[in-house]
Amino acid sequence: MEAIKQGIGVNKVYGIKWGFSGFTEDFPENWIELSADKLHEAQNRGGTFLGTSMEEFSLDLVEKAVERLVEMKINHVYVIGGDGSMKGLNEMRELIRESKLKISVIGVPVAIDNDLPYVDRSIGYETCLENAIKAIDSANVEAEAAEFGVGIVRLMGKHCGFIALGSTLASRDVNICLVPELHFQLKGDQGLYEAIMKRAKAKGHVVIVISEGAYNGLIHEDREIVNKAMAGEDLPDLAAFIKKDLGAYATAEHKVKLTIKYLDPMESIRATKAVSTDADMASKLATVAVHSVMAGFTDCVVGIVRNSAVMIPLDIFIEAKNRKIKRKSPEWQRLLQSTGQAHFLSDENFKRMSDFEAKENLKRKQTYMDIKKQSQSYKES
Repeated sequence: MEAIKQGIGVNKVYGIKWGFSGFTEDFPENWIELSADKLHEAQNRGGTFLGTSMEEFSLDLVEKAVERLVEMKINHVYVIGGDGSMKGLNEMRELIRESKLKISVIGVPVAIDNDLPYVDRSIGYETCLENAIKAIDSANVEAEAAEFGVGIVRLMGKHCGFIALGSTLASRDVNICLVPELHFQLKGDQGLYEAIMKRAKAKGHVVIVISEGAYNGLIHEDREIVNKAMAGEDLPDLAAFIKKDLGAYATAEHKVKLTIKYLDPMESIRATKAVSTDADMASKLATVAVHSVMAGFTDCVVGIVRNSAVMIPLDIFIEAKNRKIKRKSPEWQRLLQSTGQAHFLSDENFKRMSDFEAKENLKRKQTYMDIKKQSQSYKES
C-alpha cells in the first residue's frame, strides 16, 4: 500500500478475496478497496486477511477474471502466492497479451516450503523455522522426561523437506529427520526402526522430525504396508503411522515400552505473526514489484537472488521445477553430521534408491539447461 499509494500516487487499490475465484464470484463484495486504515495492524497478524482458495484453475475462470479487470479499468495486477498462484498468473498473462491489453502483471512468490526455483528464500520460511524449533524444543523436553521417550514432530512439506531440514539444523536437538525426496525403509537391520531403538537404548530418548510428505520417501515395499494400514488417504500421514507402529515394533522385537509423544504444530505455525526478517522481505519485494511496473517491466516475478532483489520472467519461473533436497547436497551432509543418522537403507536398497534419485536429479538439471538456452532469447531481444 505504501509503495503504491504514497510512492507513485495511485488512487485506487483493490484486494481480491479468495484467490482467483474472487475476481468474479460475489462481485463486488470480494473486491475490497484497500487503504492504510484497513491495513492497520495487518503486519501483526498471521495468515492472510484476503483469504486463500484451493479452486482449480480453468480457462473459463481466467477469461472471466480478465474481463473483470477490463470492466474495472485495472492496469496493474500483483499476485502473491505459491507456484499454483504463479501458474494462474501466467495463464492470465498469456490471455492479456493475446488480447493486446495494457495491463501489467507481476508475481510475488510466497511459499513457506522454500522450494521455489531460483530465489534464495521465500517469504514465510524463516517464520516457519522459528516456530518449528519451538515445537522441537517441546518434543525434546517431553522425550527426555520419559523413560525410552520418543518425541515425533510433524512439519510442513508435502513434496519437499526444506522446513524439516532447516529446523533440524537450527535446533541441534533432532536425532532423525525424514524428508520426501530421500528414500528410506522402516524395518530391517539397517532400517529406521532399528536406528530408533539403538538410540533410545543408548541415550534414553529420541527426537524425530518428519515432513508431512515423508511417505513419498518410503521404499515401495513399505508404502504398501502404510497404504494398507491407512487406506483412503491420498497422502498417508507417515508420522501418525510411525507413532502407532513403532510402539508395537519395540514391544514385539525388543521387549521395550517406548513413551511416544506426538506434536503436529502445522496449523498453529501458519497462523503465526511473521518474524522481522520475513516482514522486511515482504516490504522490500512489494516496493520492487511496484517500481518494476512503473519502470516499464511486466510479466515477471520478483525475488531475492544472491541477496539482491531481481526480476525473473514469469514463463521461465513457471517452467522451472521446484527445488528438491539432494542426498549429496552440502545442507543434507551437514544434517547427517548434526544428527548422526544413517541412510536407513540396506546396501541393496541404498544403491537402488541412490540411482533412482540421481536420475531424477539429472532430469531436473536438464530442465534448467533447457531454460538457460531459452533465456538467451530474452537477452538477444
